[in-house]
Amino acid sequence: KITHMLINEIDTLNLVIRNLLDFSRPREIRTTLYSIQKVIMQSLSSLPLDKYPKFQITIDIEKDIADYPMDSSMMEQVISNLILNGIQASDEDGKIVIRVFMRNKHMHIEIRDQGHGIDDKNKKHIFNPFFTTKATGTGLGLSIVHRIIEQHNGTIDVVSEPGKGSAFII
Repeated sequence: KITHMLINEIDTLNLVIRNLLDFSRPREIRTTLYSIQKVIMQSLSSLPLDKYPKFQITIDIEKDIADYPMDSSMMEQVISNLILNGIQASDEDGKIVIRVFMRNKHMHIEIRDQGHGIDDKNKKHIFNPFFTTKATGTGLGLSIVHRIIEQHNGTIDVVSEPGKGSAFII
């Protein structure tokens, strides 16, 4: 049991270190055609989900979505970060829904949680570096997510209401 706890804490430290490195020296985007389903599955496999055994994650990908131009490792980081934030903002038996759909030849990815939500005062700051409402954390995750999405010529928006969860739409 102690070994299991150590491994989980090491995973958390690795995520913090990765965020610090990514923030301090952003890398060039390298796009290739890649499956968003594979990106999502790789994101889920990289997260310490065993720390949240009661948590439910549902994936809903619109049929016939072709491979899409993206830097798959950077998009994996985006998805992982948003899922982890959603888990941390939710109760232990919470739920996240990941939806992927096409509109006007553009891919949309929505990650919706049932967490505590974000008030309007904090919503306008969440993509700023070092801004956090968590007791622990660097406040870099969402600023890195924002930068990666911009490098992909995309946008990210948040729809949130305190007590009703949040949805990040890429």
